[in-house]
Amino acid sequence: MSTGQQIQKTILDVVDVDDPDTIDWSYGYLKRLQSATSTLYNASLNKVMLRPNEEAARCHICAYMACQKLQEKNIPDLQFYMDNIPLEPKKINHLLDVFKQQLYQLSPIKGIQWSPSPKKKSQRNSPLKNNDRFIATDPKVLREQLFGTPSKRKGGVKESSLPPTVPMFADDLADEPPSDSPLTPRRKLAFEEDDSDDERTNELSKRRKINNKETGGSKDNVKGESIFGGKNIPHDEKIVDDSDSDDNYNPANENSQDAANDSDLDTDKDNLEDVISDNKTSPKIPLPTKIPRSGGTKLNKTHYSFDKANLLTKRFGKPTLDEVIQLCNQFELPKAIALHVLDSFLINANYLMCPWQFLCGLVMNCVYVIFHERRSKDPRVDHLIMEKMLYSMHCSGVEEVVECIKIVREVVTGEKWFRDMQINNNYFDGQDYEEVIIGKLGSMLQKKNYLVTDDQFAIWRRRIEQDLSMRSTR
Repeated sequence: MSTGQQIQKTILDVVDVDDPDTIDWSYGYLKRLQSATSTLYNASLNKVMLRPNEEAARCHICAYMACQKLQEKNIPDLQFYMDNIPLEPKKINHLLDVFKQQLYQLSPIKGIQWSPSPKKKSQRNSPLKNNDRFIATDPKVLREQLFGTPSKRKGGVKESSLPPTVPMFADDLADEPPSDSPLTPRRKLAFEEDDSDDERTNELSKRRKINNKETGGSKDNVKGESIFGGKNIPHDEKIVDDSDSDDNYNPANENSQDAANDSDLDTDKDNLEDVISDNKTSPKIPLPTKIPRSGGTKLNKTHYSFDKANLLTKRFGKPTLDEVIQLCNQFELPKAIALHVLDSFLINANYLMCPWQFLCGLVMNCVYVIFHERRSKDPRVDHLIMEKMLYSMHCSGVEEVVECIKIVREVVTGEKWFRDMQINNNYFDGQDYEEVIIGKLGSMLQKKNYLVTDDQFAIWRRRIEQDLSMRSTR
């Protein structure tokens, strides 16, 4: 069957015709239907790809689209149906949408315009006809204006023909008269906002230290106390920081540094008061904008990193060894446990996107095991531990710390040092060691079950025989 006969047959399947044998395809609306269907069919072969089971309905869909267009343009009473199309109605509607989207936008019919034509550009903006433009200037005149000396320039050339240029340096700017309008403050840049925040935090810290000294509060009063209640762990049990000294870590050095910093702040305050008093007596002496520090004492870098680091650095930055050591010392972990924490962190930190989460989970799991007796006696200890970890790691909420604890617990549960720590501290998921053993061996500690009747013995024997037979068949 040729393509023309196939198109005629599909049109007869779609259109309601009374007598198909007496149809003349050379004139009338059937001729236009055949022409439109043939055009759509040839265009769809290159534009629309169909599955093998949908290929039989290609010509029918093109005939149906041609009938829709003919009904819309010329014959409103034209009747056509999709009952004889060899596809499901749902697929027919979907393919009709696909064909319309692909063919109507790329229709070969020249008379149909589905989108407005783009507007032509006006001739006003042409650079060749606009004499006011820079590139429309005569080349000779432009060469004399750009490269000619004042002596060679002609008097008829206007210097104002070139567009005004902005001076390259600030010294070339003309002095503008002061305006009466009030000046709006300039918006601060990012680094200027950080400086202002640092100055504000420094002022607050100075006020707190001065108030503590006036009220008689000092660090020595809480020197022997711990956040868990009672006294601190002896310093010889804490981890050693080799970067500071060869001896054991001694927080007294940090206290001495803080005391030196307090003395520096006091001297700065005294100097500032002296300068202000001198300024009142002799107004000619200007007040210095910045007072230099009188001492050469440097702030502790580790302490600064824990207090001043922002959330982005904590979350995605890898903690240094000094920070790991100081975090272990803050939570009063023994030296042996802190060394295991440091080893586990060095092994796994390079493979993690957020290594601070792993460090947080390590320290919290160790703290829960070591201080489980204090936690069982005082419920406030868990709250204090969580608050201290939130402050140290700059976490956004308690849920984040709890998630870190759960994830890291699955990693360290099978390690030998963690199991030894649980045995030494008599802690197994909130239970004692003896309770765990009793739970595992509970069936051995229960009373024996005796077979009372022959029926119970027969049932037990039948089950054993079935079990043995199933094992032998395997």
